[in-house]
Amino acid sequence: MVRLEKAHLYVEKYSRLKKEVWLDFVHENEFLYCRNNRDYLPSMHLSPEQYEPTMIRINDCILPKSVKEGSLLTVDMNELIQIKMDAEKAVRRSIGQMPELPAMVFLELNGGSRFADMVKKGTITPPSRIRSEYIYKFKFCQKGPMNALYDMQKNFELRIWDVGQGSTVSASDEDNLILFDFGASMHFSRSRLERIIEDHEFLWQDKESIVLIISHWDSDHYNLLTAVEPSFFGRLDYVICTDRIRTLSAKLTADRIALYCSGGESVTAPKMAVKNCCGIKELSHNKRFRLFTGENSSDTNKSGLLMTLYGENTAALLTADHTNHQVWNAMYKESVLGEETLHAIVPHHGGDCGKTPVRRSINSRKAVISVGEDNMYGHPCKCTMDAYKDAHFKLFRTDEEHGDITIEM
Repeated sequence: MVRLEKAHLYVEKYSRLKKEVWLDFVHENEFLYCRNNRDYLPSMHLSPEQYEPTMIRINDCILPKSVKEGSLLTVDMNELIQIKMDAEKAVRRSIGQMPELPAMVFLELNGGSRFADMVKKGTITPPSRIRSEYIYKFKFCQKGPMNALYDMQKNFELRIWDVGQGSTVSASDEDNLILFDFGASMHFSRSRLERIIEDHEFLWQDKESIVLIISHWDSDHYNLLTAVEPSFFGRLDYVICTDRIRTLSAKLTADRIALYCSGGESVTAPKMAVKNCCGIKELSHNKRFRLFTGENSSDTNKSGLLMTLYGENTAALLTADHTNHQVWNAMYKESVLGEETLHAIVPHHGGDCGKTPVRRSINSRKAVISVGEDNMYGHPCKCTMDAYKDAHFKLFRTDEEHGDITIEM
């Protein structure tokens, strides 16, 4: 038998206001050791053929001020297991994966003061100091066809899915489909994720080419992949994603992609050209798209992928969780000429993304905020909404429209 003394937990989401923490294991063996209450052998592994939730959600928890999203917590394994076992006894049944639990969560804890005290006794590593041994470098074995990017017609439909506090955008014509992110709210149960997938199956039926782009490995940008059947991955011609993975949930999802998909590429974010000012770099383009990557940063949001799509005399900015500087000082200047009708997906669910002003285009039209009532941050921010209104955009919010928002390109 193996004895593990420490558990390494990555802070995926944290709201001090809501006192809510989402943690993910970094190492598979530590998760299995904790889940099985020390009953673990080195031969045990998680199968990528069926996704298993690996996150811990803690309610009513205030962590030390040095803890930020992206931090790495090193805590005592035995104490963590004891907290887990006591939680299971308190509800008089195995917590496991109950139907009402969020799909990403294997353990939910209430009354987080005990966990907070354990964190204070452990080690808190800020995002900028996380060593490479805690970061998985994901690589594809082979490249495949990416026809949907190059064959998209000049008239297509851009659809911003109603997925709560998450992000999924699709661009489709009769034969091609581009999925830019494939995620939904972390609070959604597995059955709710499955309903979202079922409601959108018409998009990939009879398509000749489907390309998936994962902007970055925050779970609300990829977690629909945890609820799809293996046959869905088989429909994907090409997957493009960033190569730095910090959580076990993301690693398991990447393993499923590698197992079932015919090919793709993982992108390494370049070093920053200007110190303390994260920019972008173009990866590829043609008449229908420009694909960019953010520069390397300890903030994974800034190192993700961005995309501009072009219709006939239209352009749309797909911005993921990047900063206003990256979007409006770099992406806009690189990809918008000024004559196009301009649409934008507001970055980071309408959160505060920096002081760089939103550019006022001659033909500013729709600005869409993918946001949910279940978010922990008060998104969207008033300052963000005002900035887009001042730039002559008409704002649309998925939480107010109660359905997908479509833009004819």
